[in-house]
Amino acid sequence: MKAARMRGLLLLGALLALLVAAEYVTLSAVREGRACRAHLSRVWAALEAYQERWGHFPAAAFFPQDGLARDDLATLLGPYGLAPEYLRCPASGLDKGVASHFIWNSAWNGRRPDPGAPAEWLLIEVEALSDRVPRPHLFFYQALFTDGSVRLLRTPPSELVGRGE
Repeated sequence: MKAARMRGLLLLGALLALLVAAEYVTLSAVREGRACRAHLSRVWAALEAYQERWGHFPAAAFFPQDGLARDDLATLLGPYGLAPEYLRCPASGLDKGVASHFIWNSAWNGRRPDPGAPAEWLLIEVEALSDRVPRPHLFFYQALFTDGSVRLLRTPPSELVGRGE
């Protein structure tokens, strides 16, 4: 009888530990998601300042290999208040030393969005390049759009599918 009671208590303890662990993982994902959203909002603020000065979006690299290139977003937007760490997602599994965890929609190089036109993506997490890489935000990617909104996407934009294979 004591052995059965002990097994029941152990099982109950294991279940409680699993629930606590699941809650911790969920809360961590929510916290990282908020931080990523805040990073993309900071990028948008710098892009707006750049547009005010030049009248269009910068001509940036799709995915720079390092943070020293002239067409790297960190270099282009640094004078407009963007610190390089805002181009890194806290939820990403990528090396924190990588210049950017986001890819730039180079179709917007040198362009400005038309008022009233549907918003299109500007930046999305690099994991969107391959369906073999887990999404960083509980089955979603975060993306910055041309209207300044940050949205969760379940699937990557169609023009990216297979590009990173």
